Amino acid sequence: MAPPMNTGAEAVETAIKTARKWGYQVKGVPPGQAKIIVVDGNFHGRTVTIVSFSDDPKATAEFGPFTPGFVRVPFGDGDALRSAIDDNTVAVLLEPIQGERGAQVSSPRRRAICGRSASCLPLTACS
Repeated sequence: MAPPMNTGAEAVETAIKTARKWGYQVKGVPPGQAKIIVVDGNFHGRTVTIVSFSDDPKATAEFGPFTPGFVRVPFGDGDALRSAIDDNTVAVLLEPIQGERGAQVSSPRRRAICGRSASCLPLTACS
């Protein structure tokens, strides 16, 4: 099932909500403990929840407090990604190709890393 979306940010917000709900209802994550792994240099939109996991000071300055539950790791660092995933991880949210700060391609290992941890892997379009 694919719910209708108007914007990319709305799609990301829906992916976040879906991953968290899945984590609580299916994976058994304790209430309020769902964790989503994101990567440095991401750009998924400008909503308050989305900028909560941004590392761009222009996107975050004077807009807090931010939505909790996100852990940021270096882009393309499979070892850091693997280390960040734990029993409360419900998703790894990343762009396969980042475009906001110059084209960067992530490792294809991301799918294998996430699959072994029973986390979902929403991938968003390039910026």
